[in-house]
Amino acid sequence: MKVVTSTPSRPANPKRCDGLIVQLRRSQTRKQALATARKVVSRLSGKWQVNLINHADRLYEALRTKPKTQPTVRQAFDMVRDLMEDPEVEMAEIGAIVPGADPDLRQVLTEAEMKLLPKGGGGGGDLPCSSDPEWALHATRIPEAWDLPPNGGAKFGKDIVVAHPDTGYTLHPEFIHGNRVLTAKGFDFESDDTDPADPLKGQAPSHGTSTGSVIMSTTGKQIPANHAFVSGVAPRAKLIPIRVSTGVVHLSFRKVTKAIYHAIDTNAHVISMSLGGPFFSRALQVAVDSAIEKGIVVIAAAGNKWPFVVYPAKLDEVIAVAASNCNRKPWSGSARGSKVDFTAPGESVWRAKTKKSNSGQFIVARSDGTSYATAMTAGACALWLAFHGRNNLITKYGKANLSAAFRHCVSTTVDTPPGWKKSKYGAGIIDVKALLSLPLPAESTVSGAAPSPKSVSDLDEVLDYLAGAKKGNARAILAKMFNCKPADLRRELKGYREELCYQLATNPELRSTIIAKSMAKKATGISSKTLAKPTLLGGRVSRGLQKRLEM
Repeated sequence: MKVVTSTPSRPANPKRCDGLIVQLRRSQTRKQALATARKVVSRLSGKWQVNLINHADRLYEALRTKPKTQPTVRQAFDMVRDLMEDPEVEMAEIGAIVPGADPDLRQVLTEAEMKLLPKGGGGGGDLPCSSDPEWALHATRIPEAWDLPPNGGAKFGKDIVVAHPDTGYTLHPEFIHGNRVLTAKGFDFESDDTDPADPLKGQAPSHGTSTGSVIMSTTGKQIPANHAFVSGVAPRAKLIPIRVSTGVVHLSFRKVTKAIYHAIDTNAHVISMSLGGPFFSRALQVAVDSAIEKGIVVIAAAGNKWPFVVYPAKLDEVIAVAASNCNRKPWSGSARGSKVDFTAPGESVWRAKTKKSNSGQFIVARSDGTSYATAMTAGACALWLAFHGRNNLITKYGKANLSAAFRHCVSTTVDTPPGWKKSKYGAGIIDVKALLSLPLPAESTVSGAAPSPKSVSDLDEVLDYLAGAKKGNARAILAKMFNCKPADLRRELKGYREELCYQLATNPELRSTIIAKSMAKKATGISSKTLAKPTLLGGRVSRGLQKRLEM
C-alpha cells in the first residue's frame, strides 16, 4: 500500500474535545492547589468539574459536569487562550480526542487509491514466510536469547512489570495464562472503575489482548484445538492492563496521560503503548518525563499509515518503533521518519484475539501493525532488564538513564539488512540475542547517547506536519494565511500554534493542499475563499484563529 498525503474531500475530524487540561504555575498543598484550579476554570462558561491528575506535576483535568456538553474543539481552543492569560496557569490545552495509530483511511489515501483496496479489509494477505507461529521470535533471535545464562539477573523477563495502556484484557488462554496479568493493579479510565476488562466493543476489540499476548504469553500451545499458538517474547514477565479507549483509532491523550501516572504509581518497569495520535500534548510530555525520571522505559508505536511518526512515539524521550516483516523489509503501512529509533516485526505477526461471540471465542491469527512491533520491543526490554537485573542496571546508570541505556544497547546491536534506510526506519531490526550478549557499555557512553529535549520553535513544529513540502514555500504559504511577512511568521504564530498543528494533524485536506501548493513551480498562497471551505477551515476553527486569519 502506498502511503500518500493527499485525501478525499471529507476527512474524519472529531467535533468535541475531551475536556481541558490545566497545569498550575506554582506548587501548593493538595487542597490549596485544587481550590486554585477550580477557581481558574470557574471563569469559563458552563459548569465544570475539576479533578487532580498528578499533584507533583501540578496537572488537573477540567470536564463539563454533563458529558454531552463538553466543549467543541473550536470552543476549547478559545478557552485555552483565555486560561493562558491567568497568572496562575503555566499551561492549558484541550483534551483532544484524536485519530489514533490506525487512522481512517480517508485521512491518508486518495479516493482513487481507496477503490483499489481489497474488499473486506485486506482478505488474506499474510506473507508465506510467516506461517510459523514463532517466526517473529526466530527473526529477532529470541529463542537463542532465552538460552543465554543471565548476567546477574534472571531469564525470560522474570518479574519485570509492563504497564499496558490499551483496550483492556480478556480471559484468552494465550494471554491470561499463569496469573501474570495483574488485573487487580489495572484501571479502566474509559469507564472510570478498577476493572480494565475489555468489553469487546468499539473499533479495536481485543487489541489489548492481542498486543499483550505478544509481550508475555506463555510459550507453546495453550488452546489444544487450535493449530496455531502465541509465544510471548518475555514469557515470565508480568503485565498491568490499563484501559484507555475502545480502540486505538480514536483516543484521548487525557486518559493516556492518566494511564502513565497509574503506571508510575503501580511501580511498573516498562510502559508499552501500541497506540498513538498525531497531535502533541504537553500534559503527555510532562507525564512521560516523570516516568523516565522514575526509571521506567517508555516504548510506543510509530503509527500505521500516517505520513509521519505519531505521538507519544514522536517525543524524544519515548522509544519509537516501526514495523518489519519476515522478509526483513519494512512493512508498507508503517509510519516512518527521523523520529523512529528502530524496527521490529509487525507484519503478519501471530497474536491472540478474543471475539464477542461464544462460538470460537478465543482464536490465534496473524495481524499487521506497529502495535505488534512495539509489543515485541517491550518484551525485549523486559528480557534485558531481567537478564542484567533491573536494580543492577539502576546502580550502574541511574534511574533517569535507564531508558537511554536500553535504547543505546538495542541501537548498537540491530540487524541492518542491505539497503536499509536508517533515516526512515531507525538503526535496524532488533536482534535480541545480540542485545543480551552485548557487554554493558560505560555510563558515560549511555548518558551521552540520551536524547536531550529539543527546543523546537512554534514554526518548526508546524512545518513538521508538512512532510514532503518545500519548507521555504510552505513558510511563504503560511505567512500569506496569517497575512504577515515570512520573517514575522514565528511571532504571529504565538498563541495559535497548537490549534494550527491540530488542524494540520486532523484535517488532511488542509495538509495536502499546503504541500501541493508548496511543490508547484511557483508557490501560491491559499485564498480566504479557499480557507472558508468546510473541508479546509470553514466551521472548524476557534473565533480567535478565525479573526487572526481574517486580519
